[in-house]
Amino acid sequence: MPVCFLDSSALVKCYVAETGCVWTRSILDDENNVVYVASLSRVETISALTRTLRRGDITRAEFDEACKQFRLDLTTQFEIVALTDQMIEEASTLAQQHGLRA
Repeated sequence: MPVCFLDSSALVKCYVAETGCVWTRSILDDENNVVYVASLSRVETISALTRTLRRGDITRAEFDEACKQFRLDLTTQFEIVALTDQMIEEASTLAQQHGLRA
């Protein structure tokens, strides 16, 4: 059983038509995959969807549907990982060492 971790930038692609959306959505659609997301993805993904709406890239109806589907998927599609202080510290160290984006 394949295991995947999706951050908010990948999650947005599951709900908005943009480059990479077909491939990313195929991960969710494959019932054999286990998909993990960080608990903070709830805020980050809704925030990213809101920015997409404000830029005019999607309509209000598309935004509402994307948020609705994302919230449903949180309860049915994803395994949510609670972030610990240790995980955040290790991630910040890796970001500093390798110039990673959050």
